[in-house]
Amino acid sequence: MLRLTAASCLAVTAASAQAFNWTLEAPTTPPTARERTATGTDGVNYYMYGGQLGSNVFGYDELWSYDGAGWTMLTASGLSGPGTRRGAIGGYDIARGKFVVFSGQDTNNVSGQRANDTWEWDAVNGWVNVTPGGGSPDGRWLTHNSCYVPGLGIVFHGGNARDAAGNNYRSNETWAWVGGAWVLLATTGPTVQNAMMEYRTIQGDLILHGGQSTNPTTGATEIIGETWRYDFSTAVWTKLQTGGTTPFNSANPSQGLFAAMSYYNPDTGMMIVHGGNGGSSSNKTWQFDGVDWKEISTNGVGCRNGGMHWIAALG
Repeated sequence: MLRLTAASCLAVTAASAQAFNWTLEAPTTPPTARERTATGTDGVNYYMYGGQLGSNVFGYDELWSYDGAGWTMLTASGLSGPGTRRGAIGGYDIARGKFVVFSGQDTNNVSGQRANDTWEWDAVNGWVNVTPGGGSPDGRWLTHNSCYVPGLGIVFHGGNARDAAGNNYRSNETWAWVGGAWVLLATTGPTVQNAMMEYRTIQGDLILHGGQSTNPTTGATEIIGETWRYDFSTAVWTKLQTGGTTPFNSANPSQGLFAAMSYYNPDTGMMIVHGGNGGSSSNKTWQFDGVDWKEISTNGVGCRNGGMHWIAALG
């Protein structure tokens, strides 16, 4: 059974489920509606920071957690922390017990600047600015999601970045936040923003799908339907030749997906993708078994720019 909270498109699924059915939840004290949040999980709770309301430049700066029954505001608006952010990179470093937020746009800054600071939160110390003096990735947003990789830390790929000279670009970089330092892992992957990426614990690799890229001939933005795999032993991304089925938008079958939600289920070894944009918000749910994609549900809410995680404690 899949469970859905309307505010943030959070879902979990039983390991034995083959046919996926979404069920609308009614948790206590939910946050207001928002998108482009920074999210993560420690395996027990779901964490969500920041975000924006639609196209409104006003944004949020609270940190929330969800335990399967209700929402709790952990840090209120206006407290010392990263400030209002949309499209920031979030993740929970389980080994260190820290929720990490990197970069994103200050939603009250209409100039489009991308921050490049790094913050960590835990229940004892609250928010701490841990931006390293040794350098950070260029500020960016629309990376969409990151992954926790045991023994390494928080890993992300791509995004819409801005260099020191003020030039915006789509990135092909793969970075890891390793216990207080940013480490560049690779520049061999796709140049993309708003893609879906998951760490597969059984296979020990990263899988990335979809997103927005730049047509090398025309320079126009295009939605790609490619699936890529990152091998940690070689530090190389490789484009996979899947079985022929590619996730597409329920509202526009000619378009692939970007800004969808995804998670990896370690009990089944499957990567799950739901929603996304590409014409309008999709309501389809897809499953990747390492060889091909398969559509497994169409009864979910059409949504995009949310966060979705496998919560081990909730199954």
